[in-house]
Parts: sequence; C-alpha cells; structure tokens
Amino acid sequence: MPPGKRTSLAARVALGTGLAGGLAALLAAGASIVISDHLVLAAEDRRLRATASIAVREIADATHAGKVQDEIDELAPEGLRLAVFDGERRVGGDASLPSLATGTCASRDAETYRACAVGPSELRIVVSMARAPLDRSTLFLACGLAVLVSAAVAAALGRRAAHWALAPLTRLGASLAGLDEADPKAIAGDDTTSEVAALRAALGGLVARLGASLDSARRFSADAAHEMKTPLTVLRAELELFAEEPLAPEMRATVEKLRLRVIALGKLVERLLVLANANDHARVAQDAVAMEDVVREVVARLGETARERVVVAATDPGMVLGDETLLGALVENAVDNALKFSGAGVEIRVRDEDGIVFDVTDRGPGIATADRMRAFEPFFRTPASRASALPGHGVGLALVAQIATAHSGRAELVDPPAGGPGVCLRVTLPAWRRP
Repeated sequence: MPPGKRTSLAARVALGTGLAGGLAALLAAGASIVISDHLVLAAEDRRLRATASIAVREIADATHAGKVQDEIDELAPEGLRLAVFDGERRVGGDASLPSLATGTCASRDAETYRACAVGPSELRIVVSMARAPLDRSTLFLACGLAVLVSAAVAAALGRRAAHWALAPLTRLGASLAGLDEADPKAIAGDDTTSEVAALRAALGGLVARLGASLDSARRFSADAAHEMKTPLTVLRAELELFAEEPLAPEMRATVEKLRLRVIALGKLVERLLVLANANDHARVAQDAVAMEDVVREVVARLGETARERVVVAATDPGMVLGDETLLGALVENAVDNALKFSGAGVEIRVRDEDGIVFDVTDRGPGIATADRMRAFEPFFRTPASRASALPGHGVGLALVAQIATAHSGRAELVDPPAGGPGVCLRVTLPAWRRP
C-alpha cells in the first residue's frame, strides 16, 4: 500500500465479506446447477421407466410388430419414442433409438434426448423423450449477476456489521483522544467487550507508567534547576562585588564578561525551570488575562534600543484564561527570539480570529520549512543559527510551545503575513468570553 494511504477496518471487513459472499454465491450457483440438472434427469428417467414398464406389460404377449406399432402410435402424442428389442435384435419401433441394457438411461445427440430401457433381456423396451436445449450463455450470465448482487449485498451488510462490531474500539479511540493528562487511568471504554476491556486496561497501565516517568523527569529538571539557581545567584553577587574593587581595565573587562555569562546562565536556568513546570502551573492558575497588556508590559521592560525596534498592533485585548506569569514568559521569549534574529524591526500583533492570535514577525533570515517543526524541540538550533555568532541554547521556542500547549493552544512558524524575508511566530490560544 502506498505511504499515507490507509483503509479503515470496516472497509477491509466489508471487502472481505463481499469477496466471501461472492465466492459463496458462485459455489452455491454452481452447486444449484449441478443438483438441478441431476434432479431433472432423475425426474425424466422416472417418467421414461414408468412409460416403458406400461409398454412392457401391454406387449408382453405380443409376438408380432403390429402391437408395437400400436403402442408407438399411442405414445407419439406425448412426445415419446419407443423401440422394442429381443436381446440385441430390434423387434420394432424407432430405428434411431440405441440398444441399452435393462435399467440404464443415457443421453444421446449432444443431450438433445434421453432414453431409458426397462424389461427382461428377451423383451426390452427403450423409451426416449426430447430434452429442452440448455442455454449455457444465459445460465452463466444469470450466475454472474447473482454473484455480483450477492457480493454487493454482502459488502453492504458486512460494512454495517463491521461498524457495529468495531463501535467499542471506535469509542476507545475517542476516549484516548480526549484523555485528561491529570487522570491518565480514566480511559472510558466498553467493558462488555472482553477484548476492548483488556486493551483499555493495558493502555491505561501504559499511559499511567508513561505519566509517572514524565512526572519524575519534570521533578528532576525542576530540582536540578533550583540547585543550579542558588550558586549562580551567589556567583553573580560575588562578581558584582568584585567589580566594585579597583581593577585594571583588562581585569575589569574579564569580570564583566564573566558577569554577563553568569546572567545568561541564570536566564537559561529560569527558562528550564518554567519549561519543567509549565503544565503544573497551567492546571493551578486559571485567571482572565489580556494578552495585549502582557505584550505591552514585556515591551516596556525592554532596553531603549530594543524597545524602539518593536511595533505593537492590537485590534483586540486578547482575553484568555490562564497563568499570567507563564504567558509573560511566553511573550518575553518570543520577543527576545525575534529581536535576536531580526536585522530590522519586529512587529507584534494581537487579534481575535477563531481564538486569540498572537503574532511576532521578524525580518531576519527566516527558518526553512523543513526545520519549522523541529524548531520547537528543546535545544534544537537551525544550521544557520549554529553557524552564526548569536548566543542561544535552543530553549526559547520550546518554552513558547510548551506554555501554549499548557493553555490548550498551539505555536507554529509561518511565513510573514505581508510577505518578504523573516518568519512569523504564531501562537493561537482559546479566547475567554466574559460570562
């Protein structure tokens, strides 16, 4: 089967049922033809034997052909022919009839007539009758139509039966699609079907184990980030105190580089901490937040040079339900990433369009279409960003995607709405409506 082309189980069952039904109809038609032909022959043979038996009794005492001719004349209106044999000698009757052994029947002249013999060998009567010609082409056409109709009916009924039989599996799939990560064991299913119940139990156990492993990994990441945060804070404070001492210019420049490096490491730890706990925060905080306010607060905290490069255009307050701190981290990382790679300005738009849409468009080198999905993976950097001298760890976009997902939204990279170079980071979140 070509890649990407799939068929449903119901379609496969319907196809199999149709083929089986067609084959069964073909076999049934063939068997019916054979049995019907046999029954017709048996009925014809019984009639011929009965007629021959009557003729034997009527001419049993006859010693001349006249009596035979009288019997022939009597049977002729019924479409029967008669011949009398004494041993192998023909005594009288139709000369075209063959000599048959007593009690036997046979077809002659391409089955155009049937003949049977009755009586003792010294007075054996052979009676025959014409058979209707068998139209084989019509017979085969009727069989073919019967097979096609049977296959179509079997396929239609098989598809309905397959949908009915697979309904518990379909409901299980829908339950898995809407699974709440807060309660991974709560997989709804049809316990009246033993196979589906066993599958549901196995999937529930698997999801629970995966959830436990993921929670363990998140706790480890959060603990590691906390453990790293404290020494970095101390190191930064000591470097700032050391910088207040009278130092040579070269030494002061080195201390400043170290201080900036420690600040960058601190930001990385903060991002890792938010990334590890994003889902937990999203479940706790469910406040009404205006994305326009969050954007303007983030832009206000930028340095003057960076702030002058940012243009904010909001056609809607962008009300969403979520954690304001996490949403602030989302906006901050999105804006920092755009400023880092944009040679010109950065445009931020907030609008209500099938949800709250938050766009950050830069005019940098852009990201190849093949790399746009992977750009949201933690620590992924495009070949162009690795080759450049720009600092970064590949965490910013991963953090954006994680927070968007925690708020039942999504993040994607698209072409700039107005065209031209660069790329647009688009975050779509469910809109909150005031009750």
